[in-house]
Amino acid sequence: MRLGIHTLMMSAVLCAACLTARGQARDYDYIKETNLWLGSRNAAGIGTFDMQRIAVARAYAVKENGGLVGIEGSDDSIKGALETESYNRISDRMSFYGLLSYDYFYGKNMGGPILLDPSYNPVSFIEADETTTGPKSREYYKLIGAASYKLSDKWYLGGRVDYETALSAKRKDPRFRSIWMDLNLDAGVMFRPSEHFSAGISLIYRRSLEKFDGTLFGDLAKDYISLVDYGGFLCKKELFSGDNGYVPQGSGTRNMFNAFYGCAIELEGGSERIRTFHELYWKHRDGYYGNKGTSHIVYSEHGGDVFGYSGSLLLKGGNGSDKLSLTAELSRTANSENVFRTTTPPGQQTVIEYLSSKEVLDRQDLGIALDWQGRRGPETFCHRWHYGASLTGDLRKQTATIYPFYRNSSIWTSEAAAFATRNISRGKNIFSAGLRVEGAFGGGTPKEDGAHASTSSDAPYSADGYLLRDFEFKSALVIRTGASFRYTRTFNDRTAAYVELSDKYARMTGSPEYLGGKDRNTLILSVGCTF
Repeated sequence: MRLGIHTLMMSAVLCAACLTARGQARDYDYIKETNLWLGSRNAAGIGTFDMQRIAVARAYAVKENGGLVGIEGSDDSIKGALETESYNRISDRMSFYGLLSYDYFYGKNMGGPILLDPSYNPVSFIEADETTTGPKSREYYKLIGAASYKLSDKWYLGGRVDYETALSAKRKDPRFRSIWMDLNLDAGVMFRPSEHFSAGISLIYRRSLEKFDGTLFGDLAKDYISLVDYGGFLCKKELFSGDNGYVPQGSGTRNMFNAFYGCAIELEGGSERIRTFHELYWKHRDGYYGNKGTSHIVYSEHGGDVFGYSGSLLLKGGNGSDKLSLTAELSRTANSENVFRTTTPPGQQTVIEYLSSKEVLDRQDLGIALDWQGRRGPETFCHRWHYGASLTGDLRKQTATIYPFYRNSSIWTSEAAAFATRNISRGKNIFSAGLRVEGAFGGGTPKEDGAHASTSSDAPYSADGYLLRDFEFKSALVIRTGASFRYTRTFNDRTAAYVELSDKYARMTGSPEYLGGKDRNTLILSVGCTF
């Protein structure tokens, strides 16, 4: 019922947007690409938007099948989404940006990681039994609002709010439920003395919270085991029962909390034909896992720093444009587990006494992406040609410790892609055909175990089944090819609607040892309008 209501509401929004379309926009993506400030989180830059309005409304459905998928994915899934997005200038001083979206995911044969995004958090939780997979559903809601105010001829002030929430549920024992909330707040100022130069500074705050718990509806006499993954699938085993461990069973939720705060500086300048944009940012991270309070337990606390850069070079000519973008981000995260004891005085509540803490994870992440896009031919609602290429690379190195044992692991992945789309106009009709090819591969060391001191105790549990599947998925040589076909109908020089069908097929070049298959197919049907 909830899915049907939200689908009807979002459909009404999209239909209303198309029926009331007004403005000057043509190719929505092109206008966003060529106004470099619109790619920044500093909302003061929205003041550089020099049109009355541009907007787009979209809806799409995705069907995916195939065993070439990570441990957190499904070999048989469907997804649907609705989204509307726009920029508006309501006066010489005020400009706004807004986005509203909803998507629903349903996948079969899912298990393994319990949290929505296991790679985001410094500690993860996994179902120990790899045969307890079942159907899982997820719903995501996103709302963004941003505004820019022109203080004077040279100064602009801006603010932005991003709010996202998600619900996830597994429908087979053990049944885990998760609620995710992510709030981003940004405030910035921009100095623009001329059309050829501008600079900005912004403050960043992010707060995310994931609450989850688990229940059993079937054979209650059967024992289920949960794994606490400290990193690199070096784990501690727990009996999934009651409220006595990291993963609660029918006795209240646990909290995974993260907070980021930082700042960014932006520089933009150039001429009408050549422009550049640069943004440097820093964010500090703090967080914990557990529940705060005198009678509750905070199991671990984490922190770290994130440094990033985003830059663009735009070249515009009479017959089209080229844009080169570079992004890079480096982060370090450390997680410490608390050592505590609990006491329950007669007739009083349980009291938690923290004795010490010990570092259990030291992790470094590096991500780099280089993207080039070009457009040629006169613009109506799209250029005659749209083409591009990209290179991406990610590296993760980490040391997980369950004293005296430790595990070093590393994984790097890289991907190269190229695409080309040809648009043919015939009166009010535009026919588009596109091709895309991608290649991905990686490597590293899945595990390198050791001990800081000799001991007679047994080594921690290693979830090798998940470890090897995850490593093979991220390091395998995979080739992907795709094709798309779009029909666009223009109603006037401001409004158009489209329908598009695309398909992408991925295949692993070798034979899988741990994955469920060597190929995967993704079919996407989308409709939308620009106005």
